Amino acid sequence: MIDVPHAVRQSLLLYGILTAGLVLSARRQPKSDNLFPISVTTELKGLAILAVYFSHIWIFLVSDRRFLFPLAGVSQAGVDLFLMLSGYGLSVSNLRRPQGVLTFYKRLLKLFIPLWIVLTVLLILDAVLLDIHYTGHLIILDYLGIYLTSDLGRDLDAPLWFVTYITGCYLLFPLVFRKQRLWLSALIVFIIGVALVIINPPVVRHVSFLYAWHPAAFPAGMLLAWLLQKQPRLLVLAHSSKPIIKGILIAVLSMSLIVINPQSHGASAPGITQAVDLAFAFVLLVLFILKPIELRLLSILGTYSFEIYLLHWPIVLRYGFLYTHLPAWFATLLYLAIILALSYVLQQLTTLIAPRKTTTKFP
Repeated sequence: MIDVPHAVRQSLLLYGILTAGLVLSARRQPKSDNLFPISVTTELKGLAILAVYFSHIWIFLVSDRRFLFPLAGVSQAGVDLFLMLSGYGLSVSNLRRPQGVLTFYKRLLKLFIPLWIVLTVLLILDAVLLDIHYTGHLIILDYLGIYLTSDLGRDLDAPLWFVTYITGCYLLFPLVFRKQRLWLSALIVFIIGVALVIINPPVVRHVSFLYAWHPAAFPAGMLLAWLLQKQPRLLVLAHSSKPIIKGILIAVLSMSLIVINPQSHGASAPGITQAVDLAFAFVLLVLFILKPIELRLLSILGTYSFEIYLLHWPIVLRYGFLYTHLPAWFATLLYLAIILALSYVLQQLTTLIAPRKTTTKFP
């Protein structure tokens, strides 16, 4: 564990720099015919990955929980945001242009290219630099995207349990998707997710406690797509409201985030925690739809969010020596910059292997 002297002061400095970056990168929201434009989902993914990155440092690396609070404390809502946006994105895409099961799975396969690149590099670096070796069985499962544990000391990249979970959602989606009964499709996905946690088969026994926090998130995104298909006026009204009404809505929603804040509810049963996290994520989503500006810094992070997720933990865990030489706030931002640069390289390599016109990102 890394000691963080003056944790509150360092957090204020770090958040002050991030806020300055957000302000300097802000620009007027570009006009879009889409009532829920891709720029909003990209910004939300940027905020979510920032929360996840902070939370892993907050929970596993530093000794003072005041450092990186409060954003690090809402990372579960960040994970729900990723899942919700994925469910929404897939549903909207298939409502517009339905795909066959095999076509959908071919598209999904290309999402593994950046994962395979990262795993290959990590295996080589672990063997050469750190003299760490893994069993053949574990390596095969890693390349298949099957992560049955989330062990910081044993696993190649412990947070990748999420890849298995969201891949499962993707594999299930085309099998249950029904354009005319999307609400039913969402219900089926939710029931299967809850059943998996309740039955708790041996194959997922070591990660099912992580699954238990998120079974409603992906189907919630599907339900959102269904609702906006049936009642498009909901967003039309929001976008056509007068500036003063929008301002009041933004103020009310911002205050509600403080009330809903998952950290204020303490430890609760998974179902209650999921409801609070989803409410928090949904309010954030509406806020980002209503706001009149685009935060380019979040857009950049969101563009590379999947690559950042793959890279951040192996780097700060294995090569976190900068924390012993630099102030924690500076090391955290410096690692973020390094990870972002490597994410750009990883995305370029992925595009080189599978040209962009055939490469699909996680929605």
